Amino acid sequence: MDGIYLTADELLLDGNGTAVNVADMTGNVRDDGAQFTSYSTSSSVSQVLTDQGYNATDILGSNEFLTPHGANSTFDIFNLTSQFATDAMFRCLMQFTVYSPVSNDVFPVVYSYEIDRDFQISEWSPSPLTGEAPITLTTRTETRCAVLSLSQRQALSCL
Repeated sequence: MDGIYLTADELLLDGNGTAVNVADMTGNVRDDGAQFTSYSTSSSVSQVLTDQGYNATDILGSNEFLTPHGANSTFDIFNLTSQFATDAMFRCLMQFTVYSPVSNDVFPVVYSYEIDRDFQISEWSPSPLTGEAPITLTTRTETRCAVLSLSQRQALSCL
């Protein structure tokens, strides 16, 4: 809390607190969960998910996490586990953190985004694939976002 616009010690998002007249912005990076998964040399998606403590039957049965079919099956499996870890650890929480204040009139507007790429500092790299941080930045960054207005209660998509 900044003490100026948000002055309480906590901000209740369930409608039991005071509405505040500031915009809220929250988001995540597409592969935020990649650093919390591990790179496996196994070519069995089910085995890799199970080894990492996930319920492979539920995950693969949901048809939400399809294994890409590229030239390198272990990279493909890593991409799937990264996507699942991101959803489980970041995206679901972020979406609820957006849904709750919109549903309960906490903020006049809520901005939510997911960005495809970000910058990795060279001093620290969690990359299990290369062991090194990226040394270049792309000039094109994809961002998916929604603006949720309490008065209209509708989402506007943007790129």
